[in-house]
Amino acid sequence: MADTLSDNIKSGVFERLGSGADAHQGVMDMLVNIPMFSEFDSREIQLLAEYLYAYRAKKGAVLFKEGDRGQYMCLLIDGKAGIYKDNAKGGNKQVAIVRRGKTMGEMAIIDGLPYSATAVTEEPSVIIIITNKNFEQITTQQPRLGVKLLIQISRFISQRLRQTTGVLVDFLESSSG
Repeated sequence: MADTLSDNIKSGVFERLGSGADAHQGVMDMLVNIPMFSEFDSREIQLLAEYLYAYRAKKGAVLFKEGDRGQYMCLLIDGKAGIYKDNAKGGNKQVAIVRRGKTMGEMAIIDGLPYSATAVTEEPSVIIIITNKNFEQITTQQPRLGVKLLIQISRFISQRLRQTTGVLVDFLESSSG
């Protein structure tokens, strides 16, 4: 199985933003401007930032591939990413566009299953990555913070499921009539 994160870092597709205290402060500054973290206080943001990494990704960067082992989720800070599903003809179809403040790959860090789609940057982008390992560390070392983060991720997944259900109902109604 491919290790997309390591491969992207080694190949220069992902460029880490800052190092040490500068990187930590940079992540904190990014998180406070994202609606997903609006319910987190400054101490929680500071703690959370210790487990996260920010990267710049070039246009066309594959953030993760459908079928690869789910290793991390991405939070899009700036830019845009397309979500693609493989089809039976050997190609793929764009099924969604992800914009600033939204997550990708969150199911993989919760259920540990392979990614269900491929995510590709549509323009130069900035992302924050939460790895499976760091997510587990948050939940064991900072349980309250871990629960709060899990609730936020669950809300995003729930919201997406509701939207997808609505689209499916619309499709079924239009194809049956």
